[in-house]
Amino acid sequence: MTAVRVGLVGTSWWAEAMYLPALASHPRGRITAICGRDGDKGRRVASEWNIAQVHPDAESMFPHVDAVIVASSNASHHAIALAALERGLHVLCEKPLGLDGRQADELAAAAARTGAITLTP
Repeated sequence: MTAVRVGLVGTSWWAEAMYLPALASHPRGRITAICGRDGDKGRRVASEWNIAQVHPDAESMFPHVDAVIVASSNASHHAIALAALERGLHVLCEKPLGLDGRQADELAAAAARTGAITLTP
């Protein structure tokens, strides 16, 4: 069975503590791309965790993955998750989904419309 190619948006300590170890040896999911605000940190994390691709932003990463983990700053969650959903990508989005209920509703509607699998831990 082919592994799901996962893109990680965010290079914080939380991303390194939570998502990178969880997917490092997962039988069906692999983090194959990463992006974050700090390009140098993104390259360091990619090197340490054997991640093949480092992108300057989420949009450039989307064509290369099947699913996205949004673990970036809170204010960026909605826009990144919505852009991923509109491209038919599956999304795990950290909380908060948005800055208000309307943004969360918009993400739920996009997921329903595209049939994407979504998760908020």
